[in-house]
Amino acid sequence: AIERTGWIDVGGSYQTQRLPEFHVGLGSGRVSPIRVEVWWPGDAAPQVVDDVRADHVLTVRRSPS
Repeated sequence: AIERTGWIDVGGSYQTQRLPEFHVGLGSGRVSPIRVEVWWPGDAAPQVVDDVRADHVLTVRRSPS
């Protein structure tokens, strides 16, 4: 299994802001199922999205608690 980890920090400095995006390059020919885990601040377990397709944009919104 290949694992990628990244942090999204939307803070910035005076009159600037970072976009809440995380880009992952998986390489060509990726055929195995892709599982995405999103750890939201304050949550005890990750939000899981299974069977993500490569070469697509995935938008994840926090699940209601």
